[in-house]
Amino acid sequence: MAGKTAQKWNREQMHTSRKKNGVAALAILTAAFALDVAATPISGEFGMFGSFTPVDEGGVATSLASATGVDFSGDSFRVVSGDGSFSGLVGMTGAIKDVQFAGFSGPLADFWSVGGFSFRLDSLTTGTSPDPSRFLMFTGEGLVTDSDGHQALASWQFTGNGLGGIFSWSAGVGGVRPPAAVPEPASWTLAVLALAGMRRLRGSGSR
Repeated sequence: MAGKTAQKWNREQMHTSRKKNGVAALAILTAAFALDVAATPISGEFGMFGSFTPVDEGGVATSLASATGVDFSGDSFRVVSGDGSFSGLVGMTGAIKDVQFAGFSGPLADFWSVGGFSFRLDSLTTGTSPDPSRFLMFTGEGLVTDSDGHQALASWQFTGNGLGGIFSWSAGVGGVRPPAAVPEPASWTLAVLALAGMRRLRGSGSR
């Protein structure tokens, strides 16, 4: 009788242990995914404004319709609106690099930077202008990085205006989204521990 009681107690202990291990493994796995999410906190959008000169392949001023590139006046811009992670940028002056959009070959590191944020321009697509003699449009895709090293994918939409012979431009940074999820080393460690715990549970449950 004592032997049966001991066997029952052992089974109950094993069952309790498996439950505890299962909860621990689940907690570890949840923590691993939580770290991945926390690694990309950049969100929101903002608008910028400045003046420019349309240029040809040699960097010589030309008409909007003939332009292959943009020479940003003073290599600078001003932030005119912003929200989310970018709300504190409004009113700031940023730096921007001149670019040849025709036949663009990226990436172009630090294409623009302002207030601790920088943008790596990876690709450029020329848009369809309603009037090529007066408007210039293109969209860039790339990677935003903040001062803490957090990163997010984003789009940069440029519109150049040549009305009255004065060339001004505006652009919006939006479509901010996390890059493809690649767990950090700590996340990988937690995930491996969780999987090991799950495997151990399956092994003990088969006995």
